[in-house]
Amino acid sequence: MGEALAKHLFKQLVDAVTYLHTVAKVVHRDLKLENIVLDRNFSLKLCDFAMSKTLMEGNLSGIYYSQLGSERYMAPEIIEGKPYKGTAVDIFALGVILFAMVTGVMPFDRRAHKDDLLYSLLIKNEETQYWQ
Repeated sequence: MGEALAKHLFKQLVDAVTYLHTVAKVVHRDLKLENIVLDRNFSLKLCDFAMSKTLMEGNLSGIYYSQLGSERYMAPEIIEGKPYKGTAVDIFALGVILFAMVTGVMPFDRRAHKDDLLYSLLIKNEETQYWQ
């Protein structure tokens, strides 16, 4: 979609997620391209809050334990079954979304896990091989 359009839309997305986290006290937990729509004025809207939780539904520190979400957007800690901070996994998904918006492809073959070839290259700091 090009860098300028991606920047414009991504800013709207970040503003929406910031509002969710700071004002509404909600974590989405399933941020993905399929849950973003545009209205007739090209204003970005988030949808599908089926997996969302209020920050108070975790413990007081916003830690969650359920393994859910869409695999290609999941933070590694969810896939590994570890406790995770809801706001942090939303931010991880934002990174996946931005990558896809700018490049037109997903950043990982399957999921952000040490067994995924592309993710393992990032962990090993082998950026040249990743982009090849």
